[in-house]
Amino acid sequence: MAPDGYSCEAAAAVHRARSAAIAGQHAAAGVPIDPVLAQGWAGAPQVDLRTLQRAFQRQLTPAFVAGVTAGQRARRANLVYLERPATFRNQVWEGDHKCLPILVLPPRGRAVAPWVTMFLDDATRLITGWALALSPHARTVLTALRMGMLDDPAYGVAHGVPRLLRLDRGLEFAAAAVTTATGALG
Repeated sequence: MAPDGYSCEAAAAVHRARSAAIAGQHAAAGVPIDPVLAQGWAGAPQVDLRTLQRAFQRQLTPAFVAGVTAGQRARRANLVYLERPATFRNQVWEGDHKCLPILVLPPRGRAVAPWVTMFLDDATRLITGWALALSPHARTVLTALRMGMLDDPAYGVAHGVPRLLRLDRGLEFAAAAVTTATGALG
């Protein structure tokens, strides 16, 4: 597989700078070499250009390359997103926390960014339950899970008991209260 144009150009620039630094020069192609890089490369063995190109190709994702070469919209278009096969409703729920990019002024203290804990149904892509808090904890996980299971029009159309929960590695999801509640649901 041939490396793309961006990774070839980037690898060539690194190769020029690295070769110049190893040779004791302070600039490559008229561009000064960062002293930290020059110090790190001093006395290092020479690496050929093709080796660097292969290393860049392995490390740079298509989304990253698209973002650098064509902008943010292209990066988003190349992201791997929801590649799991579709299942039926309530088969799998995914749970996660997300720090919201807004500031809230609580009754006491300084402004903080709130967190949302939510469960998303894999098949329908609907948010089944969510909870807001100043920091994620086991209570927000249980609140979001309860909201997703209640058959109440006020909470939306998606509800039920999931067959499987796919969670991140947050300690809030592994808390004793959460494991006891999910264990009771089977």
